[in-house]
Amino acid sequence: HGAVLGRVGSPDEAEAVLRRAMLTAATAGDDAREAEVAVQLLRSLMFRQEPVRVAAAADFVRAALVRAGGDVHEVDGIEGEARLSAGDAAGAIEALQRALTSEHREDRIAILETTLGSAHLAQGDHQAALRLYAQALQRALAFYGAAHPSVGFFLHRLGRGQREAGQLGAAHQTLSEALELRRAALGPEDRAVASTLLDLALTELAQGEPEAAAERLLQALEIRERAYGRAHVRLAEVLLPLGDAQAALGQAARARASYARARALREASTPDHPQRRELDERLRRLDERLRLLGSPATVEPAAPAPTGAPALP
Repeated sequence: HGAVLGRVGSPDEAEAVLRRAMLTAATAGDDAREAEVAVQLLRSLMFRQEPVRVAAAADFVRAALVRAGGDVHEVDGIEGEARLSAGDAAGAIEALQRALTSEHREDRIAILETTLGSAHLAQGDHQAALRLYAQALQRALAFYGAAHPSVGFFLHRLGRGQREAGQLGAAHQTLSEALELRRAALGPEDRAVASTLLDLALTELAQGEPEAAAERLLQALEIRERAYGRAHVRLAEVLLPLGDAQAALGQAARARASYARARALREASTPDHPQRRELDERLRRLDERLRLLGSPATVEPAAPAPTGAPALP
């Protein structure tokens, strides 16, 4: 129940349900059930992009797995993704490689490979990222079949890698396929749909289509605000490129508001994330333009600066 709530309902309620389930299992002496729920709880914190809490809880979950005779490297995979979301690509690679040493399930290997691809992408290693994304997609297709909704996740990651490697046409096609599959399987308001919309918009920005990008980004922002609330750091991933699109359309005041809101969210949650420096630079450049031109209304459209890949679907 907690895992389902974490996907479609309140993250806080999901956490409360999982904590009660873990306590019930511990009271009953059911080590296997306690470890299973502890892993679910840790994963829910990772999906909420709370890397500090993930790091604090990781050893407790490892202890639960040891008592149950489970694989402690499962925690490494979760911790690796949390580190990636916090901007620590090197730490993510180290944790994910540890997790891969003991994982035998094909579906879990595929997830670890694609997350490892994202960590390499964050370091600018497009070749390694694309290799891992393609490898993970083929593994997922063999495990699930082409029509399974989980395939949308792997298509999404591959499309993101293609965009970062400059393969914009291929990226747009791959991401469009991922969006269609996810909308059909999960509904139009799912958080995964918002993540795919975000990457499609980033591709359209790179293709010089800020109007189309802004429309998708506003849709993604609305979905994430409903899913996470207006103060969650995952909104920053959308607000930064939305500011880029608005700046490219000559909407300087709106662009500045988007950048400033994104920066405040990063400052409150993940102040060391590389995106904060990107936001500082965008605000500095935009304020300089406004100072020179005197009024937001007089600012002419300008090409958006390159935008880095967001953290997690």
